[in-house]
Amino acid sequence: MKSSLTIISQTVCAARNIFSTPESSSSLIRQVLEKIQSETEEDSNPSVLPESLRISTQSLLTHLTSSANFQLLPQNLKYYKPYIDMDSPSTSLSQTVLSKKLSDWFQNSSKLWLQSADRWVSGLSSVKDVGALRNSVRRSVTVSGLNESEKQFAISNFNSLCNKRVTEIWKTRLSNAELSCKARLRDMVFKEHGSDFIEGF
Repeated sequence: MKSSLTIISQTVCAARNIFSTPESSSSLIRQVLEKIQSETEEDSNPSVLPESLRISTQSLLTHLTSSANFQLLPQNLKYYKPYIDMDSPSTSLSQTVLSKKLSDWFQNSSKLWLQSADRWVSGLSSVKDVGALRNSVRRSVTVSGLNESEKQFAISNFNSLCNKRVTEIWKTRLSNAELSCKARLRDMVFKEHGSDFIEGF
């Protein structure tokens, strides 16, 4: 249950990290595109991007083939640089659109997760187990990297699901206790007064 929730939260956080535009800076995806489009192989500021994101035709080909084979490739292929229009609207994403898309996806995914979680939680027969699971999921959400409204949405909905299961457990226990009490009372009355007295009981 926690693993599937982690996948949802990591997807949201990854998309936010890639496409969001920090103050006085470019989004990560734009920095990568600018690096691909740059005229030189070396960054003027190497600390801007981690090594794994400094993508070029040479770096990709080097990982796909041996160094000996790489040397045999034609120059126009080894140094190919795709044209990227950095002024095109397709190379940027409105932060309002990004926020709306992420919010919609997170809520829809969370609702699907809750439907599955409802079935998983229904297998718990102890109030203690439900409480332990609720606390564990809450801790997981708290450190997930989601923003506060997303955390609140996930925790609030999962709490409701757990409360529902606790209510079901108590109803089942009370119902069983009632049936057990009636059965024991009937046995006692039967022993004391016989079958004639108990017919209408």
